[in-house]
Amino acid sequence: MGNPSRQDFNAATSSVGPQQAKVLDLLPHSSITLAVAITDGTAEYSVEITLDDINDPAVTPFWFPHSAFPAGTTVSKYGELTSPWAWARLNIASITGSMSFYVSQSMEF
Repeated sequence: MGNPSRQDFNAATSSVGPQQAKVLDLLPHSSITLAVAITDGTAEYSVEITLDDINDPAVTPFWFPHSAFPAGTTVSKYGELTSPWAWARLNIASITGSMSFYVSQSMEF
């Protein structure tokens, strides 16, 4: 994953539902910041995380809602992950304007 990573979405070109997942480095001493910015209009969304290998066709990934971004979130906000996770994704329920999803990861020493 490029660091930091940003995905932009808008009502004209984006579909609702789960968006492309962002791979996270499974580092034991890392800090990951997740942020969603609604820049105009409105949006309802959640951020989901998984430990599953989403590239393995034999695995059906189980996505957990991030506690800072539960289903029905409608405001810009950020949250952190302090334990290793494999993937994060934005799940858009509705969007009338524009929004961005940010992921940034750093190692702690």
